[in-house]
Amino acid sequence: MYYVRINQLNCIYEVLVNDKLVDKNYSLAQYASATKINSAILKSGTQTVTYRLYPIGDLIKEEYGEGNTITTLLDNTEISIDVIHVNDINTYESITEDEKSVLKHYK
Repeated sequence: MYYVRINQLNCIYEVLVNDKLVDKNYSLAQYASATKINSAILKSGTQTVTYRLYPIGDLIKEEYGEGNTITTLLDNTEISIDVIHVNDINTYESITEDEKSVLKHYK
């Protein structure tokens, strides 16, 4: 089983594997849980991971009742994507020694 674990700062995002949307976050919330991506992997070999970052717009206003509309990505916008492989889905719990990192990307 393959998963992606994504962390972001100051952006909303979409992550695609082989052009199939596998994860998205259109809120300020940050999630550390892993998302299964096997349904996007149709054959063995090299896979393509694409991410799209978007400005947070009015999310700060909506969340806190004040703030500016942000229409561009900020200098401190960040995303990290970790593609992990797990041998046994039946014994997998988030973040264990059973994980093998396949790819890490930080921007």
